[in-house]
Amino acid sequence: MEINFRFISLPPEIRQEIFKNLNQGSLYNCLRTNRQLCREIVPILWAEPFRITPKITRRIYFNSTVNYEQSQKIISIYLGCFTRETWSLLRANGISRPRTTRSPIFDYATFITHLDPISICNAAGAWLKQKKYPTVKQCNKRKVLTRALCQLFLDKSRSLRSFCHNLYLDIEFWCPNPLEFPNTLAFKSLKDIHIFGIHKHKDLLGFFLKLAGICHSLRGIALESDWFFENPNANSIEATNTAEGLKYFLMMQKDLQWLKIINLPYVTIKAINKSLSLKSIRSIKFESIDFSVFKNENLITSLTSCENLQCLDLHSCRGLEQKTCIETAEHFTRLEYFAFFFKSSYYEPIPSEFIKQVVEASSNSLRYLRLENAIPGIIDSCKKREIIDTVLSNSYNLKSISIFELDIEEAIPLLERFENLVHLDIFAELSEVFDKLKEKLPLTLYSLRIHGFSKAYSTESFAQFLMACKHLKYLSIYPFNDDCKRLASSYGVKLSSFSYNEKIYPDYFHKF
Repeated sequence: MEINFRFISLPPEIRQEIFKNLNQGSLYNCLRTNRQLCREIVPILWAEPFRITPKITRRIYFNSTVNYEQSQKIISIYLGCFTRETWSLLRANGISRPRTTRSPIFDYATFITHLDPISICNAAGAWLKQKKYPTVKQCNKRKVLTRALCQLFLDKSRSLRSFCHNLYLDIEFWCPNPLEFPNTLAFKSLKDIHIFGIHKHKDLLGFFLKLAGICHSLRGIALESDWFFENPNANSIEATNTAEGLKYFLMMQKDLQWLKIINLPYVTIKAINKSLSLKSIRSIKFESIDFSVFKNENLITSLTSCENLQCLDLHSCRGLEQKTCIETAEHFTRLEYFAFFFKSSYYEPIPSEFIKQVVEASSNSLRYLRLENAIPGIIDSCKKREIIDTVLSNSYNLKSISIFELDIEEAIPLLERFENLVHLDIFAELSEVFDKLKEKLPLTLYSLRIHGFSKAYSTESFAQFLMACKHLKYLSIYPFNDDCKRLASSYGVKLSSFSYNEKIYPDYFHKF
């Protein structure tokens, strides 16, 4: 029986779900088929127009990258959305309207969902450089153009979902007053906010009070300071006032799903601990936090109220071997993702007891275990062996394993124990891995990261390894040459050096 099926006959909701899983190239092909699909796809493509794409990038401004050619085209299109008043302001600052600027088919500024002034500033710099404005005058022009673009998005967007506010670098380029936060309709729909450099200014009490009056139903918050600029352990009057404002702001958020706390001073974390309701939190990340200074006000201890905690990420943290921390780990019964990055500069042993307790408590739910260290050769082999034994005896459903410098002999029992692994991190000579593991890797494994050193490996052995592991899609090794890269590509394997394939991990900080 012949079946005639037309994609356009599907309900719009189903088509939207399909579009969300297509890459940019496929979406461009789809929108060219008919006008209806074009109207549905354009808002998706222009939701995050300044997101970095995997093409050639150049460093334009600050410490970030931007797609040079793509940014020029995006800015040229947005110029057509400016009003006469905006163009008068731009001309007064030496920015003339290009003759090729036309009114766009769609009002693209209404589609933007993520606002990051740093990315906008970089794109504006790329466009100005392409127009060959004098380098000496580019800084002021970039500031004016960035402000005009940000104001355009704030005036027209009605679906802004996330916002990145950088108090170190953004302010003078998009906001006249460093502590001013525009009270527009665009921010009423905000769900995620990232505030970086909250101790750049002396007192942020007014800033957080104003922010609390705008955003009441945030889904996620990331708070970050930079130790390059400030002492993260400062306990000054200004830090105390900032903490009071932050405390009030957090009290207004009742349905937070995820939280990131990175390198904040003790007084600020203390305010967070007292004000924030953690009952609804599902994902949390602590970075560069010393839990030993909290004593009876330990932030880890407060996580016992997180009934649905699924993700715990501890990066470069200290003081986890305290009795209170180990006892708190018993409550992580629904944890799916556990990551711990050990920084050797702290001169303290790995918190093996805490890690073992987390693994034991989450034996039925744990899927992704990610334990890493900064410098090779500093991990106590006995403690690592204890952690591996705990994983073998308590975990049942692991899909991804990365345990401090895991060698081949330690990896074999794990491969035999977990038949549904999708990713493995191993620390061994490349030649040994190719010879000893090619027959033991499970068919479900499609991502492998190998820390190989010193000994060379032949192209023949590499080809045999790829033939034996036809299910492999991502391979990270070092070193490798162009022949190996071409060989891997012929087998459908993406080869890289030491980079993690983040696709193996769910996005626990934006999926809710």
